[in-house]
Amino acid sequence: MNISQINAFLMSTTILAFFLKTFAIFFAVLFLMYAIVLQRQTIVMTRTLKAPRSSIVVIISTIHIVVALILILLALLLL
Repeated sequence: MNISQINAFLMSTTILAFFLKTFAIFFAVLFLMYAIVLQRQTIVMTRTLKAPRSSIVVIISTIHIVVALILILLALLLL
């Protein structure tokens, strides 16, 4: 891609679509970071508070991370 092609892309009407795609991917990455922090907090909570069904909470937070990874993958492939 040379400079004239980049300039034509930035000046075309697809600039709005480009920014929307960029923000969608950015917020999907933020969602993944949130899911990772939530996972860490869940692990600390289960170590501190011994409950008989605490493993279910850990499994749900792990599923949350998997969903966040799938969201990023879909954002990259479909957008």
